[in-house]
Amino acid sequence: IFMGIMLEKSGLAESLLETMAMLFGRMRGGLAIAVVIVGALLAASTGIVGATVVTMGLISLPTMIKRGYSPSLASGTVASAGTLGQIIPPSVVLVLLGSQLNVPVGDLFRAALLPGLLLVACYIIYILIQAQLHPNSAPAISPEEIKAFQSKGFVGRIVKAFLFPILLIVAVLGSIFAGIASPTEAAAVGALGATILTIIQGKFNLGILKEVMQQTTHLTCMVFLILLGATTFALVFRGLGGDEALV
Repeated sequence: IFMGIMLEKSGLAESLLETMAMLFGRMRGGLAIAVVIVGALLAASTGIVGATVVTMGLISLPTMIKRGYSPSLASGTVASAGTLGQIIPPSVVLVLLGSQLNVPVGDLFRAALLPGLLLVACYIIYILIQAQLHPNSAPAISPEEIKAFQSKGFVGRIVKAFLFPILLIVAVLGSIFAGIASPTEAAAVGALGATILTIIQGKFNLGILKEVMQQTTHLTCMVFLILLGATTFALVFRGLGGDEALV
């Protein structure tokens, strides 16, 4: 959670989205596809839906509407891309499920990776079909705008936009999948990595750190209250023979 909120403050999402939009901008629906891919990258970097949806909503929704996208396609793309954080690891929901089902979180992360990527592919296919059937709902970005973007150190911006989030994903998921770190230890690596990225981006200060820590505490308390409620419910349900009655 700390990693996700810190990344949100770093401004990496904006540069990622801007770069992706220009890479896919020539095709109809390219901006929406960029939003889905950035949503997937943010999901793999943060693991929390709230931060991703808020970030994507603030950055991409006004941009899509301004470029002539239909409000339904634009808002639907942001909502669906934002919720990829539920399934693409490292996901807070999978951590909750793992603790309730007594299943190793690392195993759940491995199992959820392919379905998450398939979901991203389905979203992209849907957008492509929608853009062909209704061209006015997903227009392409003008060649002049793409050319202007490419003239300003294009390769450097692509490398910078992609490199940092991918390094963070590899550090967190790679250490879990390789058996080097437990999910808890990998979370610490991610928190440190996100803080370093925010420092590199020049967005870090004590005010930001305090805000991130407060939001992390709020969300963590909420998660534990959910766990407490779920455990209490399960104990009472089983104690009264509810599981046997269902069977």
